Amino acid sequence: MKTERSVLRTASLAAALVCLLAARPAAADYAADHPEYFSITAPPPAGSLLAPSFGTPAQVVLHPGNGGIFPALMTHLAGLPAVLLHGGSEDLKQIEQMLVGAGLAPESYQWQDFEQLNTTAAGEYFPLVLTSEAGLRLVDPRYLQNRQYDDAAGSKLAAVFSTCAWRPPVFLTRGFIESDGQGTCVVSSKLHSKSYPLTAAEINGILKTYLGCTQVVVLQSLNFDPEGRLDTFFRYAMADKVFIGQYEVAQDSANVGTLKDNAKALEAALPPGSTIQPIPMPKPITVGETTVRPSYLAYLQLPDKLLVPVFGDDTEHEAEALSILKQTWPALEQALLDTTTLAMSGSRLTGVVGTIPSGEWDKTCTPPEVLCQSPKPADCPLCWNECSLGEKTCLHVKSAATCKLGEDGCHDFVEVPCTGEDTCKAGKCVPPPSICDDMPPGGICDGDLAMKCTGDTLLTVDCQKEGKFCSVNADEQVECVLPCPVACTVGTARCNDDSTGLLVCSLGDDDCPMETPEACPASTSCVDGQCSGGAEPDGDAAGDDTQADASGGPDAPLPPVDEGGFHSGYGKGGGGCSTTSAPSSGLGVLCGFLGGLLMLRMRRSARYGSLRGAASPEH
Repeated sequence: MKTERSVLRTASLAAALVCLLAARPAAADYAADHPEYFSITAPPPAGSLLAPSFGTPAQVVLHPGNGGIFPALMTHLAGLPAVLLHGGSEDLKQIEQMLVGAGLAPESYQWQDFEQLNTTAAGEYFPLVLTSEAGLRLVDPRYLQNRQYDDAAGSKLAAVFSTCAWRPPVFLTRGFIESDGQGTCVVSSKLHSKSYPLTAAEINGILKTYLGCTQVVVLQSLNFDPEGRLDTFFRYAMADKVFIGQYEVAQDSANVGTLKDNAKALEAALPPGSTIQPIPMPKPITVGETTVRPSYLAYLQLPDKLLVPVFGDDTEHEAEALSILKQTWPALEQALLDTTTLAMSGSRLTGVVGTIPSGEWDKTCTPPEVLCQSPKPADCPLCWNECSLGEKTCLHVKSAATCKLGEDGCHDFVEVPCTGEDTCKAGKCVPPPSICDDMPPGGICDGDLAMKCTGDTLLTVDCQKEGKFCSVNADEQVECVLPCPVACTVGTARCNDDSTGLLVCSLGDDDCPMETPEACPASTSCVDGQCSGGAEPDGDAAGDDTQADASGGPDAPLPPVDEGGFHSGYGKGGGGCSTTSAPSSGLGVLCGFLGGLLMLRMRRSARYGSLRGAASPEH
């Protein structure tokens, strides 16, 4: 009995193995039998650029399902020219029934029978669109190997639009790349692992020759995300504005830092003046043992509305995300579509709808030269990134590379990751800028801190702890100095102790204020900082201030204005403490002292203010 069971088990395993082996070549045969859909070709003519990822499409392409979100989706897309793909007559019948049920006319669409399709993910396997002077062109990268019918759809669509399809040796779906339409391409780091054994430099070279990507910005894919899609957390809103996703720690602590690092990489790579707009993310969803990440960034920009995905009861950040999108497109109506079930299946709106920008197709193109019958780069012995020996470049912000001769006889960039805080600049890993780079030899004052560099080492002394303040002397050397022994406001006066004369405040040679005694005229005494009493002078005393002016009292003219726009000494014209009246109370004296101390510091370090603002480290 035991022997019979063993024989049966062995026979069953053998039969299963036979079925498996029989099924695998059948899938592979489609690619082998149709090299016109899978072979690697030469790149398109020069002058082609990957079309921008933003803007309103002129046409859409999709393979509608017969349920789920598609009835509502097709209603939103009504009025926009659409090519509907289907895989055979039975698939066509089901899609038509769905459209009729949604109140839509099947005859209003352009239909295309591809005989067989694996999924409804037309937005993922849809080819990339290039713009050129000759018109729109299609580039058909490789798609998932276990979805060969979907993989062939890109090249089949080229025949639908009567244009050519150029096929690069790289795995690349629409969800892995975004473009500003001017040569800057942002990609997910997952692209590198999915296109093994191509190196990062080879991939960058392919993106340049096939898609016109003169600058490639690599963003780190999210941790624990098997898909690694870029459009989960990044989208171009317009040429000078991008969205970057943002998680809270309670939502996804593993990716809070990753998204912040990506934002920094964008700041370093994007053109000056670009806006990097953070936008909240919905919380991840666990389906079995898989975690999927919904995103508000899977929106579709339509002619009259913005179709925004929402996710059932997860509304914690929905209003904030919608507000940010509204600020970007205030004239577009927001139409909300619950795509929770779509997200749970690992897809999204951008994954089911392929978009085509406005423009005519390049119908004069010549079918590209076939470089290799196999779709696998490893089977195609070609050099994908020709560089000059010794040439240096930055693969991304944390990775430098030098061009060397490889074992395959090709010139290729060899990657050198940057360690610590170093970043790549001009092909080299360099430390972050130091305050010592622009520090004057004599040092600078940063408030009460005296700062000076010895080589690349910054020395800092807190003058305040010594009861002093920071100053730069006549030899332009920073030092800690004692406060001035006298605190008065230059241009003011006060009475001496016996009220027989004035103590007039002026600026000494040491840049400190000093009080000079002046006696009051005979038969007068000092009151409130001015001499008064005695015989009345001729004329209207109230209107004749000649005596007060000559005495150096409070109405004396202010000293000349210095280069910084302030009066010499402590007094600042129009500031919080008046320089035109003597302090007549304890509050006035204190105000004058503080104002004077502030003015002295400003005067002594004014020439270093701009440097200090540019070079001061964070405290």
